[in-house]
Amino acid sequence: RPTVQGKIEEVLDLLIKDYELNYSGRTDAGVHAKEQVLNILTDIKITEKLISSIDKLLGNSISVNSFNPVSNDFHARFSAKQRTYVYSTMDNQKKLPYLLNSTHQHDSSLDFEKLNEISQLFLGKNDFSSFAKVEKNKNPEREIFKSVWKTNCSIFTYTITGNSFLRNMVRNLVGVQLAFNDNKLTLKEIKL
Repeated sequence: RPTVQGKIEEVLDLLIKDYELNYSGRTDAGVHAKEQVLNILTDIKITEKLISSIDKLLGNSISVNSFNPVSNDFHARFSAKQRTYVYSTMDNQKKLPYLLNSTHQHDSSLDFEKLNEISQLFLGKNDFSSFAKVEKNKNPEREIFKSVWKTNCSIFTYTITGNSFLRNMVRNLVGVQLAFNDNKLTLKEIKL
């Protein structure tokens, strides 16, 4: 299946002979990346004209929004101080068909107050191994700086910012919060 990384590398292979490419992170299947950071280490000079060519060759699904020179020791993944995920969902009160491909459709009513109550549970440094696929010998402790729900026109948006995330962690955190919303879990049953 086509991937963002694969398409970017395909285009760079056409325009740059020798380079090293580093990404800030990966996304799970079905997740849309916005403001994803990557860095290219190369001997050639990156110009506006080259960036414009890259952007055009990437097509309509991927866009280069900006570029900046960085030091040689910068790494898109390991130099990042924090990352943010935004997860959108709608409840069964209103259907907005044009958002079905980018927004989770939840089967029951969403309680804004209740979702924000549980979202605060994840703040601070915690072991998130219960909420993710943890690779062997990988530290499951992460620090969460922001965990909050907002609502606008029947769309509920969960924003979480942390120093980094484990595989499937955000998706699972949202699932637990929706289960709490639906009275399928209590606060005592959710263990960090």
